[in-house]
Amino acid sequence: LNDEMKRLAPSDVIDPMPLYCRGAVCDVRRNGAYLYFDDGHLTLAGSRILAQTILARLPDPSRLSQRHDLTVTQ
Repeated sequence: LNDEMKRLAPSDVIDPMPLYCRGAVCDVRRNGAYLYFDDGHLTLAGSRILAQTILARLPDPSRLSQRHDLTVTQ
């Protein structure tokens, strides 16, 4: 599915399952903090794990300012 998505809409697809699960077993808590609020929503601690992964994949902001269609403000 990820390959098909990349072909249709080239972008970076992040599969969150490996961030929270090892094989068929998913963590409910990590370092004493719950990762899920309910069956479809992450807690703040769970969101931070995903956010770190997303931020690590974003391009360097200093390179974005070289593109004409993007403006970077600080």
